[in-house]
Amino acid sequence: MQKQLVPATLLLLIAGEARADDVQSGAGDKDYNLSVGPGAAIFPTYQGSNKSRVIPLPVIEGRYGRFFVDTSEGIGVDLYRDDIFRLGASVTYVAGYDSGDVPKGINGIDDTAGARVFGSVRLDRFTFSVGAVQSIGGTKGLVADAGLSYYLPLTSSFALVPSVSTTWADGKYMDNYFGISATESVASGLPTFKANSGFKDASLSLTGIYRVSDRWTVTGNVGATMLFGDALDTPLNQEKWNPTGFLGLSYRF
Repeated sequence: MQKQLVPATLLLLIAGEARADDVQSGAGDKDYNLSVGPGAAIFPTYQGSNKSRVIPLPVIEGRYGRFFVDTSEGIGVDLYRDDIFRLGASVTYVAGYDSGDVPKGINGIDDTAGARVFGSVRLDRFTFSVGAVQSIGGTKGLVADAGLSYYLPLTSSFALVPSVSTTWADGKYMDNYFGISATESVASGLPTFKANSGFKDASLSLTGIYRVSDRWTVTGNVGATMLFGDALDTPLNQEKWNPTGFLGLSYRF
């Protein structure tokens, strides 16, 4: 499966930058906040696959002072945060794929941890965010992302967040994830392929946040990611567009 933090675009939609705290009135007024609950996500088995799967994906968003844990950013600390700017660092989950999810003869890629830095700017209802993850092992390499979202409150309890995002990866990540070595070529029957650094995808999505009560919130997301560059040209690719989705219920303590 695409164990990469469930597509990164999807997770960035689920938590903080979706501004769920604006719907959960009062949630941002304390030094300590915690929201948890069950959820499920659907996403391609690997980037470019024509198959998808559904997995459990809990909603977790906790904060104590500058320290936080959440589904999208991992476990980390805000180096700076106010009503407009946010800058932080975290340890997050990065993964590759199982050998059974790609063509026979292609090696799997181990899960790993990654060091992430990120920042965001909020101007009125717009949020612009950037980030980068350096993998410690597994897929290796560096992946950077940038996104723009718009917070649209329709009622006091319901809001929509349309967003657009893109990701760039260095040559080490691209070749490890999308490349095909000579040995893999012989084993799989696919031609050898060397993937180079560059922008690898762009995503469109829509998140809905509904506050059922002061403590219960339902979050849903639908999106699609378009591959391009060497992520599209690799012989591993089966689909140009990959759909994603998420539905979760959380309780705020």
